[in-house]
Amino acid sequence: MLAERGFLDTEGLQGRQWFKHLVYGPHSEGGIESERKEKLVFFPGIVDAIYQSTLNKDKKKREKAIQHEIWRVARAIQRAAYALKGQLIT
Repeated sequence: MLAERGFLDTEGLQGRQWFKHLVYGPHSEGGIESERKEKLVFFPGIVDAIYQSTLNKDKKKREKAIQHEIWRVARAIQRAAYALKGQLIT
């Protein structure tokens, strides 16, 4: 249970702050996954950041947004790993 909680982030997904899970979640309405009519995607924040980057012409902003989402997921995986080891991060 604690490991699963490690995948939650208090900020939630961008534009959907009520959804806190960073490993799986709903796609954004305009996202790539909506074309395939899937209900859940893995790493929805990263998927959304990549999709949004196609709309942004500023390369540095695109890269920064994608890197931020990858960092958030990496941090969540690390929290879950610590929980599995019996260590808690505060």
